[in-house]
Amino acid sequence: KVVIAYYDGSTTQGRAIVGTVSGTNITFGSPSAFLTQYLDSNASVAFVGSGKFVVTYRNSGSPYYGRVRVGTISGDSISFSSQQTFYSGEVGSQGVTYDSANDRIVIAYKDGANSDHGKAVVGQVSGTSITFGTPSTFNSAQTNYVQALYDSANSRVVIVYRDDGGNSDLGTAVVGQVNSSNNTISFGTPSTFNSSNTNRPIPVYDSANDKVVIVYQDVANSDYGKAIVAEVSGTSISYPSSAVTFNSNASYYIGATYDSTNGKVVIAYADWGNSMHGHAIVGEVSGTSISFPSSSTTFKTASQSSPIRYIGITYDSTNNKVVIGYRND
Repeated sequence: KVVIAYYDGSTTQGRAIVGTVSGTNITFGSPSAFLTQYLDSNASVAFVGSGKFVVTYRNSGSPYYGRVRVGTISGDSISFSSQQTFYSGEVGSQGVTYDSANDRIVIAYKDGANSDHGKAVVGQVSGTSITFGTPSTFNSAQTNYVQALYDSANSRVVIVYRDDGGNSDLGTAVVGQVNSSNNTISFGTPSTFNSSNTNRPIPVYDSANDKVVIVYQDVANSDYGKAIVAEVSGTSISYPSSAVTFNSNASYYIGATYDSTNGKVVIAYADWGNSMHGHAIVGEVSGTSISFPSSSTTFKTASQSSPIRYIGITYDSTNNKVVIGYRND
């Protein structure tokens, strides 16, 4: 199954829906609300096994607390647990990942109640409830566009973000190690992957090559779409090769996933230089670099006045298909 979490403009609710892939078609069940108020920030989903997933989001209206629910899939429907709070303070951007070795979730977020510092908290799911440990700080400065990823070969969590306050809006990554005995996470030293203004970095784990690929919008270079290969060692992360451009136009609403059957990274984006059409392109990691074909594939035509926006992308390993969700203006 594929789960899509989204804002429903007709009800102003945060909702989630189950999609079932068959061939090259996808069908959907009925949506379920995880937030019955206005969803005013991004929601993130991570599967935790046994037909369950967690969805994290920001509470609508004051207080803007960080919230989470456990969703249980049955056929093509979802039932949600009671809402829980992962942080009793204002939360900005956030992302969640599942550490399968420790059977823990890690939520990384912007702490709006503490000068927008970057923080992360570890949660243990039991049935439909979650027990949280004490949050840890990974960036003691203004942080934005936070996303989290689990590197299964190294049993580490990788968090990518834009370092707004401490390092001139540079693209940055940091490696965390979960301690399951007390539900905490400790971090190594942050490392810059793009030495200029960076927007919306997305991390992808290439399990065949044991590499992390970070995809991002390079604001300082005309908003080009770029990707860089990273290596994790202990709690350090390094970039042996330079970034590679996958789109020499302004690239917006970037999403990325890993196709484990074909061993490829798939990136979806809206191409400003091509009428904001929705495009997808395949990247292949070799050694410490990534290569792309000379052209992409259009998955949906659009226009500058009615663009493709808010792209999400994931991989269905049972059916060997990539699923792209988006808003069609």
